[in-house]
Amino acid sequence: MSWRTSSPGKPPHGGLHVSLADRIDLFREILERGADVRVPVTGRSMRPFLRDGDIVTVRSVPFVSLRRGDIIFFKNCGGQPVMHRIVRWRRWGDEALAQTGGDAAVCLDHPVREGDVLGRVRFVERRRPAPGGRKIDMDSPRWRAIGRFLAFTTLTRAGLRAIAKKLGLRRQAAPAGD
Repeated sequence: MSWRTSSPGKPPHGGLHVSLADRIDLFREILERGADVRVPVTGRSMRPFLRDGDIVTVRSVPFVSLRRGDIIFFKNCGGQPVMHRIVRWRRWGDEALAQTGGDAAVCLDHPVREGDVLGRVRFVERRRPAPGGRKIDMDSPRWRAIGRFLAFTTLTRAGLRAIAKKLGLRRQAAPAGD
């Protein structure tokens, strides 16, 4: 089903236009009723682990069960749906917040509150390179360990970038013609 319209305000072929906020509410309601939601991966922030064309299965889980390394589907501070990895936990008074970041990102996201989490990625289905693809169980000990390692590397990269910024270090462009 496509929620895009051919022109602003007019659904294509007399179809129903559903706002982004309504789509997020629909995802939340489906997940809260105990059903899994399969979501196609778009974007490059989670590369190389998640790639365009992969399909992830998202499942609702209690916030307290989330761990460093888990990939969560959440609503960011701008109201956009995002799928990033938990790299650490933060506290804001009595509230626990998940600090997330994309595996390919150099900066971390704003901390995520419990009410903004839609669910956790449970399975990843690879669509490439093999036609049949491959299904990855994110709860297996192997993939939980890989998730923790990727969270560590994302956090380290963000920390090194922050240090470089404080020191005034910048990447120099390569000389032209060499």
